[in-house]
Amino acid sequence: MKIAAASGGGIMPVNLIRNWANWTGEPIPTLPHWPVDREKILHRIERLTFSSDAELRTNFFPRKSMWEAVQLLKMKQLWLGGDESDWLSHSDIIGQHLDLLAQAGIRGARLVIAPFEVTKDGQNFDWSPIDTALQMFEERDLIASLSVGPIKFPFGPDGARLPVYLQDKLKTEVAETGATDINITLEMDENLPDSSQAIRDFALKYLTELMVKYADDPRIDRLYLDNEWPDANSIEGVPGITISVGQDVLRTAIDYLLEATDKPIALNTNIPPFRLAEIQKKLGPLLTKLGKRGVLGLDPYPTREVQDPEHAREMLSYGGHVQRIREVFPDTEIIFTEYQAEPWPPDGVQGKPWAEIMRYHLEVMVRFYQVDFPRALEPYMIGSGIREVGLYGAPLWPIAAELGYPFPLEMLKKIADTMEKA
Repeated sequence: MKIAAASGGGIMPVNLIRNWANWTGEPIPTLPHWPVDREKILHRIERLTFSSDAELRTNFFPRKSMWEAVQLLKMKQLWLGGDESDWLSHSDIIGQHLDLLAQAGIRGARLVIAPFEVTKDGQNFDWSPIDTALQMFEERDLIASLSVGPIKFPFGPDGARLPVYLQDKLKTEVAETGATDINITLEMDENLPDSSQAIRDFALKYLTELMVKYADDPRIDRLYLDNEWPDANSIEGVPGITISVGQDVLRTAIDYLLEATDKPIALNTNIPPFRLAEIQKKLGPLLTKLGKRGVLGLDPYPTREVQDPEHAREMLSYGGHVQRIREVFPDTEIIFTEYQAEPWPPDGVQGKPWAEIMRYHLEVMVRFYQVDFPRALEPYMIGSGIREVGLYGAPLWPIAAELGYPFPLEMLKKIADTMEKA
């Protein structure tokens, strides 16, 4: 994919960005040790000392990347219509995005293919979406960490995307009962008994069928169970209700996975590392069961955490908190699953496509990539001993490059090259 400034169609020529002041009329806040000029930021990154053998990964959702790409095509009046998330019919677009990620030094990704992409009725499975994605990864020497759910997957803003028959069943039962949440455990949820049992039974069947197909696939290095457990999430297509997954379901899933495959099994969480007691209480039993096969993924979002005084204070000692987790769980590998590498959209534009946000809120991009993101590298990454850094933001970076702002990809390449020299 050629990286060039966009022109025509009213798209802002963002390649003309020079600094924050050009767009806001205000000086950038003084930041000790960190410049805001792009070339100086890259030079400063070269002097960082990352953990040895560190590498960059990301989170890759083909449907999300496809949707973002289509919104840019629509803005350019180049989209011919159709399902805007149908990446299988437009694998060339996904391939171009993966090419850019690989060129930027990304070594692998948590691959997210939701169950509704492979089954409509919960009985018949078409694995071509996963097979296609794995093949595309392999062709670019990218490592795949497969998200296996089996209920919640990392799709924002809706964390659960159910097969159509389950979505319809739940919608009907919610309308009848007025329930606002559903808890999936080995027992039925008394408020939504039919849906809770159906979702649980499907989840365990899906996991079984998935392992029959991919338990020994050499293109997959680990499996991701659930997402940001124990958080509750909304459900696509069923407004006004949240879904939670019980620890008993995850324990059952872990027992099966440990028997079915030799691959490591990861759990990622939003619980900050300085809340060690909470991690021990909620995730401890699961990590202990996983033993040496367990991976704990932390999900830091610096621009959100800095708004909380407690978070902001404790994050200054991030490496020490990570080390204390290692002392409590010495058999568990600790990684970053979702490290924020995209701006948090301002109020009123959450859920809008990145192309639109860049067009009307360009200062959000500039501030994040030339102020917030580089500034957060040292307190979070340096001294934490974390060797795998999974960056959250892959759908945005190629869009930014196509709109003439390749700096995010350039910065990732500089970080990857610096890691390689560590």
